[in-house]
Amino acid sequence: MICKYISLMAFAIFTATLSGGEIAPERYTKVKKVSLQQLYSMTKNAGCITTTFPPDGKLPVIVLDEDIYRNLNYGNTNIAIADSNNRLVPFVQTRLYQWDKTTQYTPLTGKITAFSINPERNEAVIDYRIADSVAEIGKLSLHPYGRKKFDKTVTLEFDDQKKVENLKFFNHQQVVDFARHTFEFAPVKTRNIRIKIAPFAEKRPGQSSLVRQGSKENFSETQIFTDELSLNQITFYRADVKIYPARELTAEKDFKYTEKSTEPTRSRIEFDLGKYPVKWLMIGSSTPNYHRQYTLEFKINIKDTGKEGVLRRFSGTLKPGTLLVLDDIRADKAILTIENNADAPLTDLTFRWLVPQEALLLDPTADLKDFLQLYYGGEVDKLPEFDFKHYAGKYNGTEYYKMDLYPEENNPAYKKANYALSDFLKKLLPYIIAVIAAAIAFTSFKMLKKVKPENNSDW
Repeated sequence: MICKYISLMAFAIFTATLSGGEIAPERYTKVKKVSLQQLYSMTKNAGCITTTFPPDGKLPVIVLDEDIYRNLNYGNTNIAIADSNNRLVPFVQTRLYQWDKTTQYTPLTGKITAFSINPERNEAVIDYRIADSVAEIGKLSLHPYGRKKFDKTVTLEFDDQKKVENLKFFNHQQVVDFARHTFEFAPVKTRNIRIKIAPFAEKRPGQSSLVRQGSKENFSETQIFTDELSLNQITFYRADVKIYPARELTAEKDFKYTEKSTEPTRSRIEFDLGKYPVKWLMIGSSTPNYHRQYTLEFKINIKDTGKEGVLRRFSGTLKPGTLLVLDDIRADKAILTIENNADAPLTDLTFRWLVPQEALLLDPTADLKDFLQLYYGGEVDKLPEFDFKHYAGKYNGTEYYKMDLYPEENNPAYKKANYALSDFLKKLLPYIIAVIAAAIAFTSFKMLKKVKPENNSDW
């Protein structure tokens, strides 16, 4: 009976550790509401309203703003998103990028499987088959033979005959120019292609009507030859599209600052950065041809001490057009000290800070309704692991949909508590389960040892 009770208790604890899925809003100090109504595109069909999320196939993102940065810790772990049922919503923290793409073309082997002529439409019909398997094709080369002047249209019909490409195929200079006979189009997955070329027969000088010149018509796996149409080779190319981040999306930020001159020969300027990451700083002045020594310190507030720590320090010569590359430093404040010595202080100082755009990417396949709650601030030292992190990369290149945030509010559910102890106990749960399992095994073993086999005396 005791073993049974212990087994049930262990199972209950193990189940509790796996259930998860709900957020603990009492651990976060701030909250912002995110309305989803703006995200749904609605269509009406026969009185039925359907919604799609997000609109137009875009990737929904929540851009981190000044309120959020100021309340985040330096690991960005004290942030979470909940849906209207208080369930965690998967997200990935990332920089935003302007995406670009390159296409590499690889020739594919294939063969002509049929060739026919439609005299009513004056059209040649060529059936072509990729040799290996279905491929993502995006380019065609037609290599004509001879010096005839021609002006034709090429139509490509793919497997499903829903995707059609119309291409201009001409040789107005009466010389073969291969650049004029190579066509690129949006990649389509296919294996069988029907190529239609029209007009098949064209007017010759001195002719008033279309007259076919000769009757020779034959084809091999790669060539078509008639007196009207001579193609030395037909080649399709597989299109391999690679998407890459061309550049980070950034913005200039005006940080509030105060000038504090402690000495007549020194200028001291303090900036409130609010934990924003900064990429670079450009300093300007209306003073001509100046040269000053400077020191730039980035400081952070040390938790629960009321003290500050120096995160990074830069020094050098300040002159017109000085640009300081700062490597995405995140700090609470920056202090710029300029040594004027016997010179007058610099006049009309200007400061241009560049910051990257950081955001939370939401899973566009999530079933989201009504609204979201963005929680942040407080004592949370670990982000939950979402499966979305493992496949978010497949959305690279997708256009962003930046969601609007409501004003910041103090989280009414926040409760200050010793969460460090609670997290410590949660980490112990697997070990507790292991101890209970060992106790069950040991008790069962002892009970088995006490069982004695019956002595049968009937022999």
